[in-house]
Amino acid sequence: MIITSMQRKPRAFGPNEGIPMLHVEVEEGTKKVEDLVLSTLEKASGLPGVFVGYKVVPGLGLYMEALSKMGLSVELQIVGDVRTPGWLNGPDLVFVDYRETPGFNYYSLRKKDFIVYSVEDREDLDKFRDFSEEHKLTPATKWILVPKDLLDEGFLIVSEHLRCRVSVREENYAHNTANNKMEVAAN
Repeated sequence: MIITSMQRKPRAFGPNEGIPMLHVEVEEGTKKVEDLVLSTLEKASGLPGVFVGYKVVPGLGLYMEALSKMGLSVELQIVGDVRTPGWLNGPDLVFVDYRETPGFNYYSLRKKDFIVYSVEDREDLDKFRDFSEEHKLTPATKWILVPKDLLDEGFLIVSEHLRCRVSVREENYAHNTANNKMEVAAN
């Protein structure tokens, strides 16, 4: 595993939105997890936690477990077209970006975790309704990101379902499913 990016910045999404964290992005590589943990701890000094995204790579579970044992809160965000990792319940919070393609077991998420569903238009809102009905027994909270002009309709849908939240999706929010990376472009 290698770290491709480490940035100190406020968490942009989720229940810890606005809290300063160390944002870490990883790729597959050959560095020792112990070395990565040490460099992360040095960079995270004074921060309450680490946000890790967006790929599942060998060594990631051990890396997050070590950070947690060192007293850091660990959040993970991944794309839902990957096979569910066995260590999924290790991070304090997990966000899975919903994909229709099979791969991820959404029922493996805990009640405190989130399934993130990005909406582009009214057709996507209808798909979310179907998704929410299909996954109503999933313990995780569903969080839909809607464009500002669909916020009222998003609130109506959220009011129909348990464990569901809605937020305004940033206009520059985009998914790059080719490399399993969610990107939020800087303004």
